[in-house]
Amino acid sequence: MPSAEQQPQETRELVERYHVCWEVWPEYAFINHEKRQIGFELDLSGTHEGGTGTGHPEPGCQECHQIYQALVRIAKEVLPRENKDATYQFEPTPGKSGGIPGNQ
Repeated sequence: MPSAEQQPQETRELVERYHVCWEVWPEYAFINHEKRQIGFELDLSGTHEGGTGTGHPEPGCQECHQIYQALVRIAKEVLPRENKDATYQFEPTPGKSGGIPGNQ
């Protein structure tokens, strides 16, 4: 396992290698008739190394699986750690994960 000092550098390298883009969306709920932010959704996306993206490979593409694993590592690195009661879910987006083994 990489040291704490190495992790941010490795995360930057994954972001650059797979051209990772992200969006953050707030999650709201009504509590006692008041709209309150209760969390957020982090959407990450990446592309094949080198950004070739000239056509999607067949389902089960090994590189798509590597991209997915990199996105999970990035998400785990950037998610807040201070709230021990927080829960996190990692879900491939339907239609965008066709090349991830086991997610066809």
